[in-house]
Amino acid sequence: MSNTTPVLSEALRKASKEVMRLSEAGNTPLDELAERICLLLRVAALTSADPPGTVTQIRDQLRPFIPQMCILEAIAGRVLYILNESFSDSIEHDLDALLDEVREAKNELVEQTSAMFSGGDSIMMLGNDEGTVLEAALRDAAEALSDDPIAIGNPIRVAIVQVAPDHEGKARATYGRLKNVSGLKTRLIRDSHITSELRRCTKVILRAIAMDVDDGCLCFSGSGIITAAANRMRIPVVLVMARHRIVPVGNASVAIMSQQTGSPGKVWCYEEARDDRKHDAISVHSSIYDLVPLQKCEMVVTEFGGYSADYVKTFAAAVTLDNSNTSSPR
Repeated sequence: MSNTTPVLSEALRKASKEVMRLSEAGNTPLDELAERICLLLRVAALTSADPPGTVTQIRDQLRPFIPQMCILEAIAGRVLYILNESFSDSIEHDLDALLDEVREAKNELVEQTSAMFSGGDSIMMLGNDEGTVLEAALRDAAEALSDDPIAIGNPIRVAIVQVAPDHEGKARATYGRLKNVSGLKTRLIRDSHITSELRRCTKVILRAIAMDVDDGCLCFSGSGIITAAANRMRIPVVLVMARHRIVPVGNASVAIMSQQTGSPGKVWCYEEARDDRKHDAISVHSSIYDLVPLQKCEMVVTEFGGYSADYVKTFAAAVTLDNSNTSSPR
């Protein structure tokens, strides 16, 4: 790779700014953002005189503007791996395959996850499902049960956990969308009731934002306490995550994201004060994400199927280079 910083074309500069704009808007689904990042890096890899240098430069420029930096790092790692390891005449094919993988990940994840559910199951999930993958999987599973005469009258029971403070009401919104779905029997519970509810559960299903095979899986806040309680009660924990969300070994983006906190929210000092508006509330910074160790999970479901936590570590080889730049993001 040349030591000279590549000069980005006007088209690449415009495309990079568009990705920054979509990310900063805050309402772009992560699956769509991942596709945009992958498409941008694919074009950079195929049109520049110094593909690795250009991909690295764009990655570094995007870092400050992508709050979910681990997705950027993971996809950039895959692109750099292809540029370094693929034969020259297969690079375009391999990049196209990666783009197709990213584009189809959500639909494939829904299909693979729905196969995890059967009539009579009792599921616990967090009420903050990025991309509504778990919701869609539950709907598909419920629809399949409606065609099974044996499963009629034996619904899938779903406990949706509301972690305080639920700033945006996501748990209640998830409950509202699922409560009237035929074939599902849905409840909304507080995080203080996790242990008692787990006594009725057969499995816990959690959505992972990204994975570092050393640090673990980056999940939404609340996933940690659910996993800890499930482990104590020997309830299997299943993580759902697209393969393109695995970051290169040695990259610090997952660890950095796990330290992010949300805006201060109001939380009542005592349980009995929740409905008493005469009492003042305290302001707290809540974490946005939890790190869930892989060894605490029974299985990781990807768009390619379900794998043991140990086996899924082998996927990290496809995003790691001996000479790649996997230092901590600035």
